[in-house]
Amino acid sequence: MSKSQKTKTALLQNAQALFWSRGYSNVSVRDVARATDVDVALVSRYFGSKLGLFKATLNDVPPLNTDAITSADQLIEQVVNLFTATNDNNATATSLILRNTTDPEVGEMVRELYKRTWYQSLIQILGSKAKATRFSAAVLGMSIVEKSLELDGMPPHQSGEYKLELTTFLRASIGASK
Repeated sequence: MSKSQKTKTALLQNAQALFWSRGYSNVSVRDVARATDVDVALVSRYFGSKLGLFKATLNDVPPLNTDAITSADQLIEQVVNLFTATNDNNATATSLILRNTTDPEVGEMVRELYKRTWYQSLIQILGSKAKATRFSAAVLGMSIVEKSLELDGMPPHQSGEYKLELTTFLRASIGASK
């Protein structure tokens, strides 16, 4: 990999970590350049603008693998894994949604991404908009309690107990039993 490509990749990784965990409006291009230890002008060179850089981070949002889902159990398992996965910088798809959907500049883009990447698949799998909406409310609601409200009764994100709680909420949201 060339030095130029390494720099571009590092900018993208740091931008994802910052934008997804702190929110688009709370991060400057300087913050991203500083985290990457490069000149701020390189953001413009590689991505055109702060917005171009943000858009590039959205390419890493994992879609639902609808081909691998033939039952509610498989859907729940895949969603629990997607929404509890973390990486080295703790930037998750959940934090992207929670921190950016109300942003005046990128909120609509993030909402449309959610609808296209997950919601439409949920409708297809679950068979109705109502179930897909309740399912979304369950996973995002639990994330709000954990990440935004920081209530003491929530088990640690990476724990088996958290995954069990999320699984229980998702099952209840679509009327599945086990």
